This record gives sequence, structure tokens and C-alpha cells, in this order.
Amino acid sequence: HFRQWTMTRIEPEQSKKFGVDYLAGWGMTEVLTQAVVCDLGMNPPPRTMGRPGIGYQVRIVDETTGEDVEPGGAGHLLLGGIRGHSIFVEYDGDAKATAEAFDEHGYFRTGDRVHLRENGWIEFSDRIKDVIKVGGEGVSAAEIEMVAAQVKGVDEVAVVAKPHEITGQAVCCF
Repeated sequence: HFRQWTMTRIEPEQSKKFGVDYLAGWGMTEVLTQAVVCDLGMNPPPRTMGRPGIGYQVRIVDETTGEDVEPGGAGHLLLGGIRGHSIFVEYDGDAKATAEAFDEHGYFRTGDRVHLRENGWIEFSDRIKDVIKVGGEGVSAAEIEMVAAQVKGVDEVAVVAKPHEITGQAVCCF
């Protein structure tokens, strides 16, 4: 007897399967609530998680240059807000981790990679820390998992890095 679910992204197939309207929202403990959201009636595109919520500023920056990406680009999701109100103040007892969590402009480094669609909607890609460095090239564990999950007979999949003497790391799929 559900009327609506809040999920991390809009999935029309799942909505249809369960007969429930989806509302997308993205958040994490450090940002206190959903910082990227969509409202009912906004008609969000599939796979998107929304747009910046009230009280938050969003930057999506290229991980190499630190410059804001253009629509259609992908990069690191950074969030601005009011420390102690919409974003956490500090990691308790860990001043170094707190300092590293914010950029020089006071934006919180979420650790998430997202795509900024042409129409302004934000789509989650993967965690920056889930990137496997193979010979200096960043390989997305999440992307490999999505492809492997489509193989007939695969019910569950997990991709991790394993040490490799030549490339530093290699992809290992379970």
C-alpha cells in the first residue's frame, strides 16, 4: 500500500514493476539530508537523482583541472552549504580529515563522480574511491559490475582491485 518511494535515482522500469511512484534524492551523513533531489511533478529523466536542493550549492568539477564541467560532462560532486546547518561541522577528533574534506572555496568533497546532463539534471556515476588504477588509468568498478550483471546466469557481482606487478592493480570480478 505504498504511494511513493524515495530512491537514489529515477528507475521507470522499477516504478512500473512495483506500481509505485519514485522520488529521487541523494544525500550522505555529512550533508544531513538529501542535497540533490527531484520533486513530484518535475518529470525527471530516467537514471537521474535530481537537481540541487534548497540550501545547497553544487559544483561538478573535472578531477584533473578542478574546473567546473560543462553540461554533458562528468566530474567530482562538490557541495556548498552552511556548516552546522546543511553540512557537517567537522569529523570529531580528526582535524586533518575535516580539512581534507573541503576544498579551498569551502565546498565539501563528496567522493562521488556524477554526470551533469545537458538539461541540468544530475546522474550518479560511481564513487571516486571505487576507481581501480590499472597502469595509471582509472577503471570504474561500478561500470564493470553493471556490465557483468547483464551476463546470463549472473545473479550478483562485485568488482575489486587486486595487486598486479606490472600495472599496479588489476580488476578482479566475483
